[in-house]
Amino acid sequence: MSFGLKMLGVLGLLLCPSLWANSPMAAPIPVIKVSDSLDQKANQDILYFLDEKNELQAKDVIGQKHPWTVPESANLTFGLETTTVWVQAHFLNESKAPKTVYFEFNPVFLEQIQAYDETGKALDSVGSALPMRRFESVPALKFEVPPGNSVRYFSVKSRSNSLATVVRSSPMHEVKREFDLAVFCTLIGGLLLLMIYHIFLFVTYPNRTYLFYSLFVASTIHFTVSFSSYHKAILPDVIFGFHTDFWWSALSAPILLFFIYLFSAALLDLFPKKPYFSSKDRLKSLLLVLPAMDLLTILAVFATNSAYALIPVRFFALIHMLVLPSVGVVLWTRSRSNSISLYYAVSWIPFTMGAFFIVAWLSGAVEHAYIYSWGLPIGALCQSLLLAFAAGQQLNVVTQDKLKEQRDKLRVMDELENKVVKLKRRDQVIRSFVSLDVVEELDRGEDPLLYQPRNLSKCITFMDMHNYTTFFETYSAFECQKTINEFFKIVNDAVYAERGTVDKIIGDAMMIEFSDPNSCLKAIVELRKNLSAANRQRFEQNLELLQFGTGISHGTMLSANFGSNHKIDRTLIGDPVNVASRLETITRQFEVDILCSKEFIDLQHDYQFYRPAGYVLLKGRAKKSLVYEIFEHHPPAVIEWKLSTRGKIMEAIKLELAGKYHEALAAIQTLIDVCPPHTLRPDTPMDPTLHAMVRAIEEKMRQLELKVPTKEELSQLMDQHRKVA
Repeated sequence: MSFGLKMLGVLGLLLCPSLWANSPMAAPIPVIKVSDSLDQKANQDILYFLDEKNELQAKDVIGQKHPWTVPESANLTFGLETTTVWVQAHFLNESKAPKTVYFEFNPVFLEQIQAYDETGKALDSVGSALPMRRFESVPALKFEVPPGNSVRYFSVKSRSNSLATVVRSSPMHEVKREFDLAVFCTLIGGLLLLMIYHIFLFVTYPNRTYLFYSLFVASTIHFTVSFSSYHKAILPDVIFGFHTDFWWSALSAPILLFFIYLFSAALLDLFPKKPYFSSKDRLKSLLLVLPAMDLLTILAVFATNSAYALIPVRFFALIHMLVLPSVGVVLWTRSRSNSISLYYAVSWIPFTMGAFFIVAWLSGAVEHAYIYSWGLPIGALCQSLLLAFAAGQQLNVVTQDKLKEQRDKLRVMDELENKVVKLKRRDQVIRSFVSLDVVEELDRGEDPLLYQPRNLSKCITFMDMHNYTTFFETYSAFECQKTINEFFKIVNDAVYAERGTVDKIIGDAMMIEFSDPNSCLKAIVELRKNLSAANRQRFEQNLELLQFGTGISHGTMLSANFGSNHKIDRTLIGDPVNVASRLETITRQFEVDILCSKEFIDLQHDYQFYRPAGYVLLKGRAKKSLVYEIFEHHPPAVIEWKLSTRGKIMEAIKLELAGKYHEALAAIQTLIDVCPPHTLRPDTPMDPTLHAMVRAIEEKMRQLELKVPTKEELSQLMDQHRKVA
């Protein structure tokens, strides 16, 4: 053929496109370029034709003439009958090595997919009767593409009205879908929060509106999960590891519509009352057709498990989307003040728009976009939010009377609570100002005024402030009151922790009683430790130290009411009370913190942290009494020192009783010479009690008109004492 004739033919094709447009071989064939990062929708890159009779085999298709065409939209669309779709895909592998490709198909109800090469050899197959775990339950075919150009054929047998294809270089579960995952988690998270909140409302305020809303949101979650699996084929399979079958997706819509009706009926008061179809409730009775439709659809899906069940599902969904919002509009037009009906009708707008988008996408009217594929789940979430708002408005309207009733109840409860608070406060004041025994008698229903005198065996403790005058001269009365109360708190905490009782407070002094001697000793030692810790803080702040003496005694005493009708005091009287008071007084003389009687020490078995302080003639007594110092609250060094001197001090006391005053002075002075200094005040000895004992012996010698030895004479006596020792 001459060159002129060739050019004429080309010019004719250019001027008459109808000549080549109708020629299937002249149309450009789409090619899929294979790479390591391949991940794309393939509907626009394949050729297909339908075998509606399901009669063709691979040998009848490969190499034969068939009406291969490129899909006109992002999804193939055909009927609900079992249909075989033959797909032809052309691959271009520009590398020198073969590459693995995963070709994915996502029909609604898959029966069988088979892959072939250009010679008709079967490559891979998946189907409803075959395990699909290796691809995370997504129907995907795996095969290798050799270098250069190659062709693969696929037969897809299913009952589906749509078919989406994706080609990847790695399995789907390895492909990251951040956007889909974010949308899915947002939807499910928002719905779960709504459901949890309304379950809480239902438990708190039992109302079927909240219950039906919670069930509605639960069905919306089911719908969202099944819908994302049905149309996206990635999220439930990857996240939850299961494949959503046909009935799972088909049931989600009627279940959702059923609970939408229940919630709508509770929200708008659409439940009819007996007798049905009366003149007042005729419209409400007619609406019972809607839940009946939903239940019939659910039964149809279970009974048939067929894609034909999708026809009534979609038809009844359309009826719901038309009838229910119309009811809301009608109710709003009847009463414009009924804003709940308006909010309810508006809530259907996003759901209806989502349904419109998905239908337009599946029908091929619009190209694929995220707003179309996710439109219906997002619309369901928006509808849930708007219905929650409408439910809140309904709660506001319905509960006005309840709120008023609750306010009246709250007012009465507040008045009762104020009275209870006042009674509790009065009880607290009584317990603070009155003896604990008297309060317990009142609690038992007894009359404290009729209390009969009785003898009790108790431990009595007196505590008094030593530097009271100096303290009040240094600080103001308010500062003194605050400081003394801090001391009293330390005492009260320790006393009541050991089941003791503060009998009375007399200015800066306290009288305390215990039934158990061991509890008494434990409480006194503990409070003296806490007082020492408080004094260390005051010393660091250059404040005056709190110096309190403590006297302890034990014995039998009288417990009785003392006073008249104007003022009565429940207290204890007897010799042990006087002894404890006198012992507290002479703690200044002996420069010790705690002095106790011999009767108290005799009750402390296996106790070692005490030593004798001397025989003392207590005021009001005819005979001298041996008193003891308790020093367990001191630092370890002081405790060790006083334990080591206990025997020598007892020896000096015996010498004093025998009238050997010089030898007693020598024994005590020997201890003074080896006594270490005070840790905080190095200019004073650690054991000032020894000096107090020396002063007491010297004062007694003067009273007996005996000569007090000089330093030289005392030194000689000490040498003699050491030799004897």
